[in-house]
Amino acid sequence: MRKSIVNLTLLLLLIFASSCGTTHVSRSSFIEEYSYECIGIAKNGDYIIRSNFTTSGKSIENAINEAQKRVVNEVLFNGVAGDSENRVKDIKPLCDKFPDNDDTKRFFNEFFVNNGKYTLYVGTVHDDIPQVVRLPFGYRIDVNLIIKLNSLRKELENKGIVKSLTDTL
Repeated sequence: MRKSIVNLTLLLLLIFASSCGTTHVSRSSFIEEYSYECIGIAKNGDYIIRSNFTTSGKSIENAINEAQKRVVNEVLFNGVAGDSENRVKDIKPLCDKFPDNDDTKRFFNEFFVNNGKYTLYVGTVHDDIPQVVRLPFGYRIDVNLIIKLNSLRKELENKGIVKSLTDTL
C-alpha cells in the first residue's frame, strides 16, 4: 500500500513537471527578452529608464550598448511605460509613425549605426552599477539608463522629423 502511494506520488509529480511550460529563449539574436520602465526624472529633465534584458552576447559592455540603442528606439517609436508606484508618467513616442520617406529612413539608418548619433542622447546612470546574473546561455542584466529626451526631441524637430511643440499651440 505504501509503495503504491509513493509510486502514485512520483507519477503525479512527473506528469505535473512535464506539463509545466518553459519559456524558450532564442539564442540566435543578441538580446532576446527585454523590458523598459521609466522610473524617474532627473533635475535637468532627463528621464531615467530601468532596462532589464537577457542576452546571449559574450560581452556585457556590448549588451549594454545594444540596450541603449533599443531604449532610444522604444522612446522614438513605441514609448516607454511609466512607474505608477512612483507617480512617473508614461513617455509617449516622439514619432507618430515609422519613417515613410527616404530622407527620414536615411536619417534613422545613420542615427542607429553602432556608436552612432543615438549615443549622444542615452547613457548609463553614473553611480549605478549594472546588476549582472550569469545564465547558461548568456547574461541577465538590469541597468538604469538616462535618456536626454528634450535634446532628442530638439534634434528631431531641427531635422523636420517631428513637429515642434510650439507648432501645436
